[in-house]
Amino acid sequence: LNPNTRFIQNSTLQAITSKKKYIHIDDHKIQNIAKSILKKMKKTNIYSEYMHQESNDAEIGKILILKILKHQIIINEKIHDFIEEHSIYWNDDLLIVYNTLLEKINNDQNLNILELFRHKEDKTFAYRLLEKSVEKADEINQIIFELAKNWDKDRIAISDLIIMRMAITEMRYFTNIPHKVTLDEYIDISKEYSSPKSKEFINGILDKYTKDILEKKL
Repeated sequence: LNPNTRFIQNSTLQAITSKKKYIHIDDHKIQNIAKSILKKMKKTNIYSEYMHQESNDAEIGKILILKILKHQIIINEKIHDFIEEHSIYWNDDLLIVYNTLLEKINNDQNLNILELFRHKEDKTFAYRLLEKSVEKADEINQIIFELAKNWDKDRIAISDLIIMRMAITEMRYFTNIPHKVTLDEYIDISKEYSSPKSKEFINGILDKYTKDILEKKL
């Protein structure tokens, strides 16, 4: 027997799987999904060409892994369902992880797992903002309802209220951050987590708040 081990010896694949920090999920579902992906992949031309090329070209091996990520993993509904079963929050991060991995592979960067926060100060800020948003929730809600007095407050979606509350908390209590930066960031968040009409509503309320700050009304 002389099995072709080129795929399991793929340098890019080994760089990904060799990291000790990766959490191993011992679940038959993910094993079945992996087998399904492998089965489909074996039918592709690029896999066949890679396995039968004369030289073990690392660049072609890298291209193979990139194509697997793009065509077999990121769009795989079974993977999405599996991730959601483990945590409803992970799907939000899937595209970020995918794009980060693509960038690192393309640029031959170290595939070590990134820290959750780039700087310690970022983590501190995130916790302080969350705590302050909860602590001042009633106060900030009253400001929002005053700004939205022409709207029925019971019809304001809870997700929209939270986005506006955190934005106003940031502008009100973290004064080292320019208001425009805060405004732009939370408008981007609303694009991701709110409806198109909600996005416009949030934009209007936050824009009015920043103008009222400048006029010292709030």
